[in-house]
Amino acid sequence: MFPRLLVLAALAACLSSCVTSRVGVEVTRFHKLPPKGQGETFKILNIKRGATLALEHEHYLSLMIQGFEKYGWRHAPDNPDYRIAIEYDVFDGGIQRGYSSVWGQTSPGSTTHHSGTLSSYSGGYNSVDYSGTSYTPATYGVVGMVPTATQMWVSYMLIMVKDRKGNTVLEAKNVSSGPTSSLNVVLPKIIEAFFQDFPGVSGKTMNYIKPLSL
Repeated sequence: MFPRLLVLAALAACLSSCVTSRVGVEVTRFHKLPPKGQGETFKILNIKRGATLALEHEHYLSLMIQGFEKYGWRHAPDNPDYRIAIEYDVFDGGIQRGYSSVWGQTSPGSTTHHSGTLSSYSGGYNSVDYSGTSYTPATYGVVGMVPTATQMWVSYMLIMVKDRKGNTVLEAKNVSSGPTSSLNVVLPKIIEAFFQDFPGVSGKTMNYIKPLSL
């Protein structure tokens, strides 16, 4: 089981904003891994998960297996070179308060009538009367602000990898904060972000933006 302090550290580092068309994921990896795997075997075990369905949970595991295999490892549960522990969940991230712009009409349209006489002299005096109408359209913009309150949720995945000797070779914190509590929406994006640029620079925190459809 992961220490709760690790979870708290992950939450403290989470992103503070998210929109419904995308999700932001903050990924921090500490590791002793080469840039590419060389066929080493691995097994995923010691899984602590949130209140997910069995098939949903299997889907997340399959995404993790695919990611490590793309890195260059081979999934082989019997006597593996590396053992991988995972914890994931989602919980209340509090209320995010702010203000939203109110759009409306900032000025009315107007109609102006023009009339008069045009005169000219070219071999004789000439004049012509004219009349017409011009229209200035209405303008629109911000006419005020209204307070907003959005329920935020924190989704996270913690990953630890140990070698045959029990030495830790990778620890990772992957956190996202946003207005949805649905792990099936956010967690695949967290996994995708974890494997982006994997294994990356040890100790460096990366922020990724992933497309999201709620």
